Amino acid sequence: MFVGYCFNPGFVSLCKDIIKFTDEELQHQQEIWRKYTESTVPDFYEMFPETIKEFKKQGGIVTVISHSEKSAIERDYSIHCGFIPDATFGWELPEHQRKPHPYPIKKILKHFNLQETEVLMLDDLKPGLEIARSCNVDFAAAGWSHIIPEIKEQMKRDSKYYLETVEQFNQLILCK
Repeated sequence: MFVGYCFNPGFVSLCKDIIKFTDEELQHQQEIWRKYTESTVPDFYEMFPETIKEFKKQGGIVTVISHSEKSAIERDYSIHCGFIPDATFGWELPEHQRKPHPYPIKKILKHFNLQETEVLMLDDLKPGLEIARSCNVDFAAAGWSHIIPEIKEQMKRDSKYYLETVEQFNQLILCK
């Protein structure tokens, strides 16, 4: 049920509109999440670090838009990939500048002087797809994380690329 709500309407709407957290409760849940992410380094999917490292080596720009905080994201990429992303947009930003709002992609386009056609957003849930659509950038669904059939089917239908495996992502983004 949690993943379903994170898919639609999204984590922020789950907290505000469904659970109806107060501002204080939202802050408290973020403090709990921060303590957890400070104490735990999550594993990356198999082959993901190698793919991202090779993409970066070939001149790619790696950015992250996440519900986690920038410090945790940068730590995790440093540990697993050996570098920190070129730009990171985490939960510490004001609400209108974080996922699911389009601000991060607009900022990435401007900061790196990129055209919409030069960007690919990879995400596993609908809010990521909506950000990509709102900014007219291509979207690849990270289908390797989907276990709920309804989510899988909608992402297959609505995404430019639906990737069942990290290997498919590797083949999509790497110039070989």
